[in-house]
Amino acid sequence: LGSLLVRRSLMLPNSNLFVPRIWDFCKRSNELVFAYARLKDTLEDLNTLNVLLFSHDAGKICAELVKQKIRVGTQDLGIAAITLSVNGILVTRNLKDFDKVPNLRLEDWTIS
Repeated sequence: LGSLLVRRSLMLPNSNLFVPRIWDFCKRSNELVFAYARLKDTLEDLNTLNVLLFSHDAGKICAELVKQKIRVGTQDLGIAAITLSVNGILVTRNLKDFDKVPNLRLEDWTIS
């Protein structure tokens, strides 16, 4: 059916505008196949990750950090609170900001 639609489209008047689009798509089909395969692989990899949620405990810790007037961005403060709530280790190269958060364990994997 797809090739029939293409043939009919090619027979229509002014179809010369349509032909280059089909040709460009066909020339890029190998790139698209590769791109979709990579997307599928990426989604499968992401599906294996354990996503930590902003829990009630993280909210309490975050509120306490705000009271302490720690000079860290709001999103970074939330990340720190989540990490503290699970007694985890935050892997980051942003030591400058996260070092300001008390009791937060950090690792920078970019340093050898």
